[in-house]
Amino acid sequence: MQKRNPQLHHALDTSDINEFLSAYLFVKTAKPRQDGTTKPFWYLRITKPNDSRIERGLRVEHVDDASTKEAIEIGEQLFERIKNRYQLGLTEDEKNIVSYAKDFLADAKKGMLENEKLIEAGYEPIHRNKLTGNMLWNRKNWRQQEHHFLLVLEPFFSKENHRKPISRIHPKDIAEWDTWRKLEAKKDGGVWSPSTIQKQNTHLRFVFKWAQLQGESVAIPNIPEMPKNLAMRRRPEVDDDTLQAIYSYLRDRNGMNPESVYASSIPDWKEDNYYIFYCYLETLEHFGIRGGVGDNPIKMQDIKRETDEHGKPRFFMRRVEKNRDPYEAAGYRYWEKTWNRLNRFYKAKDMPNRTYLFEHWKDKPPRKKGDPIKGFRKAWNTMADELGFNYGVTEANKKIVPYSIRHRYIGRRLMESGANPLIIAKSVGTSLQMIDKIYLHYEVRKNYDKLVQTDIDYEKRIDIYGSSSGKVVKRVDRNSPEHFEEWKANKENVEAAPEG
Repeated sequence: MQKRNPQLHHALDTSDINEFLSAYLFVKTAKPRQDGTTKPFWYLRITKPNDSRIERGLRVEHVDDASTKEAIEIGEQLFERIKNRYQLGLTEDEKNIVSYAKDFLADAKKGMLENEKLIEAGYEPIHRNKLTGNMLWNRKNWRQQEHHFLLVLEPFFSKENHRKPISRIHPKDIAEWDTWRKLEAKKDGGVWSPSTIQKQNTHLRFVFKWAQLQGESVAIPNIPEMPKNLAMRRRPEVDDDTLQAIYSYLRDRNGMNPESVYASSIPDWKEDNYYIFYCYLETLEHFGIRGGVGDNPIKMQDIKRETDEHGKPRFFMRRVEKNRDPYEAAGYRYWEKTWNRLNRFYKAKDMPNRTYLFEHWKDKPPRKKGDPIKGFRKAWNTMADELGFNYGVTEANKKIVPYSIRHRYIGRRLMESGANPLIIAKSVGTSLQMIDKIYLHYEVRKNYDKLVQTDIDYEKRIDIYGSSSGKVVKRVDRNSPEHFEEWKANKENVEAAPEG
């Protein structure tokens, strides 16, 4: 049984804090060891109004006056820390990184769920990341934060030697964590990309900032960043043969090729999906933008159609992307076809005044008609598997993805007579450094004929639309007998009049 020595007692002043009734240092004999011996140690005890107590061992053995002096010094410092934390509204004990990370994630999840309720009720979401003020919580970004925590934070900072109060985290701890996470990635046969490292670092900084927000006196640590080797990071461009295979694959399935062997076997809803996916890829190719769906969808109000002095169309698209300056992308005039295809399609779905360029055209819970399309990942991956253009590729940054089509646009722009790389960089929302390191390798003149083929197609081919579907059902040569026949039969379904 532990015994307290009433003769060894040192009272502490609690007159300036209402939360404490009394505080004092005392000596208590510890539990006997296996050999039966016992030792007296100093403790701090604080009594609160509800008769609850805070008791902390000082790890100072009582031996003589010198040990008593040491215990009083340590005990008074500990008492002052606990008192200051109470006055700041904090708990008596400092939390560690894992505890603060869980609190941050719990708050993020609460914001995400509240936003979902608001959206479901027809309101705009309002709950943001309190640490940045500019990121609305949704299921995607909450899961990203949770993923980083479970993958690289909790496993390391739950270890005994790193499960320390957050204010006692030393640069050495951060360096050890950085080495550990990189070795963990190596175990799985890969390495973290610079962007993944950056996201993990941001998550750790969020945890420290969350601790600061709760009143903790902690500094944001200096976290190692990976050097950004831009040339190593670049996605492979879509070569000409692959791009044509992609478009041919989609035309065979979206109703644009009436002779396709798939025409009779694909249901209408799936044909519509392929049709919009086709238009999306054309938009990437002819504007060179990033994304355009998901959390930053293209809005109709951000697209401007103009005509030049010869009456030919010109398109401009304003884009505002996270952590980048706004930019205005210029579209190739071929996109006039895509613009018409989309507008006719949505008009046929009784959606002539949509908000977004790519919207859902029917209700399918949880999404509603008119909601922006979140993405085409499943359609892309299915197509990639069937065409085989990513077969055997294991590294994520080596796979061809929709973003890869952006390279083709920039290659065409660099090829043009009098091209100014700085203007091109601004018009696609990138840096001159990126243009120099990644895109100038592109053999634009060698690929000239293939790169401009879509503009040749713009002049040469004419879209023929279905009367009720609003979709292109076939394409014919401009001014061909077939063009004249279609115009004569129903000019409303023909993209442009024949000449002559």
